Amino acid sequence: MPQPVDMLSEISRTIMAERVQEAATRGNMAALQNAQEQLKAEGRAKETQVGKTTESENPEVDAKGKRKNPFVKRKKKKRSAHDGDDPSHVFYSAGEEKTVVDDPNDHDLDISV
Repeated sequence: MPQPVDMLSEISRTIMAERVQEAATRGNMAALQNAQEQLKAEGRAKETQVGKTTESENPEVDAKGKRKNPFVKRKKKKRSAHDGDDPSHVFYSAGEEKTVVDDPNDHDLDISV
């Protein structure tokens, strides 16, 4: 024999089922909104990040350690006033006296054979 239907209990069951469905929908909506916010944050991070360029990358180091162009930016040595004499034109006598000549072949040695 069928049992009588209680209207209040049936209404409360449907109300509880609707509440469970609403809670599940709210949870799904919150998860979806959170995922969208994370995507937006990642997009903002990519937009604000400085990108690498080919000019800023360091070239590979040569295994031998030599420069490709060794004469680039090489500093010249400054000569002092006392370095002006050419060493090939300076001779010293037996008394350690310094003699400067114009011609490097102008000396007292006879080396002809």
